[in-house]
Amino acid sequence: MANPSYASSNQSVKPLSLLAQVLGGNKTGKMESKTNLKLKQEVIMESLYPAFVSVRNTELVAYWSRYNIQTVLNFGLLAAALSANPGSFIVQHKILIGVGGIILSFVWVGFILMGKKLLTERWDSYIRECEKGFSNNEIKLFTRVEDEEKKICKLKRHWRNLNILAYIPPTLCIFAWVFLALFQVTPSSR
Repeated sequence: MANPSYASSNQSVKPLSLLAQVLGGNKTGKMESKTNLKLKQEVIMESLYPAFVSVRNTELVAYWSRYNIQTVLNFGLLAAALSANPGSFIVQHKILIGVGGIILSFVWVGFILMGKKLLTERWDSYIRECEKGFSNNEIKLFTRVEDEEKKICKLKRHWRNLNILAYIPPTLCIFAWVFLALFQVTPSSR
């Protein structure tokens, strides 16, 4: 039976809060011992942990797939615009095409900003929360990584996580589209 407080709530429900609610008691209404509950919780957390890591990794693969699609789309359109024949639609509407390319590139930058941030904040926090229930400190990978990253400077951390490198292609596209919109660059003008 569904909990009515969650059914009427507009907030997103965290998987671990649902798990805590399930672990709160048993069907007979008797309270379980704290040791038994702790053991039960650790077993459930250890079984959920691979699922959380798998979902996180699947979302990362999807994130980079979308990034690669944006790369091909932006640079493909840019190549088409630069190799357009004189008198073609692209050459006749170069400002419109350039503005469209700039918008597409800014969408790409926004995708990078929000996509990875939401992904890492959501799933990495779920995984670290799940790791808190483990008694074995050797398997707390995400907690250890977070502790190590806190020790290094923010710029180096973003460089290691490819955050800075991910912004270079869309930035190049923005400059190329601005250049294309402002200047007539066609095969006949070279």
